[in-house]
Amino acid sequence: MISTSTIQREIKPFKYVKESRQQLKDLKAEQEKEKKKHDEMKKIPPGVPPNILRSPLMEGDKVIEFFEEENDPNLTEHQKDLAYKSRFQKRTFIPIGGKNIINWILGGYSNSTLSTKSARQAYEYTIWHVDNWTLFRSYWIPDDLFGWFAFNLLHFWMIKVRLRSEGKKGEKYLKSYENSFWQDVQQRLSILIEEGDYLAEELVKMQDACTHGMIAFDIGLMYGDAYLAEAFWRIVYRRRMMDPSVLSSLVKYVRREMKQLDSLDTNDILLKGYVQWGRAPPELSSMFNTKDSLNRFE
Repeated sequence: MISTSTIQREIKPFKYVKESRQQLKDLKAEQEKEKKKHDEMKKIPPGVPPNILRSPLMEGDKVIEFFEEENDPNLTEHQKDLAYKSRFQKRTFIPIGGKNIINWILGGYSNSTLSTKSARQAYEYTIWHVDNWTLFRSYWIPDDLFGWFAFNLLHFWMIKVRLRSEGKKGEKYLKSYENSFWQDVQQRLSILIEEGDYLAEELVKMQDACTHGMIAFDIGLMYGDAYLAEAFWRIVYRRRMMDPSVLSSLVKYVRREMKQLDSLDTNDILLKGYVQWGRAPPELSSMFNTKDSLNRFE
């Protein structure tokens, strides 16, 4: 005679198999959902900024708002330039009501602390500028994460050139700026890559590209525009077939922005988080509306 306990032992495995099948079904459904989410993220409709270009460092929509005046027919190009540059403001990191005695004792108002806050603010301003989809497409920057990385690196290099001669103050500022830079890169990379080992491998590749890019840009700055254009072609455009006029336009853009940075007061940069970038020239910003340039991004 078969005991009740024996019957229960025979029935239990079937129960576990049923539960396992349900768990497998739930897992597949979750994987499909994640795959659909990533597929949607990779779609980049013409004229619409992709999700990867929206910085995870920004809080809500406070900073990452795009330049609405770009398509305003009532504004002249000069007025648009002024409106664009007005987005970059000097910040005061000391409370208007005066210094808090506890924060003052803890070093909250020291030049070192203010430099760290200023570098973070400058990075937020720069990333708002770099994430401007009109600018991104005007210079035919490759529409992927590495294209964004290289274009962002180019702006980091321009700031580095500006502050290279400022001694320890400049070094402290650039170190804080670099920390914000790599934090942003890592967060964006983690959106696309979930495996820890592969993520670390991609970060190493980007760090190597950063080192090579800085050296190539310095050599280009030293030897002239032809060398600078060649550095952009290798680092930013990754040796793709390019219209020489696009490379020439990017060289002119970099020269223009470096001249603008040189005109800024050093203390405003180091202690007030102030940097200022300019919009793409109108003849370039209208280029991506043409059929050929649109096909390039599809």
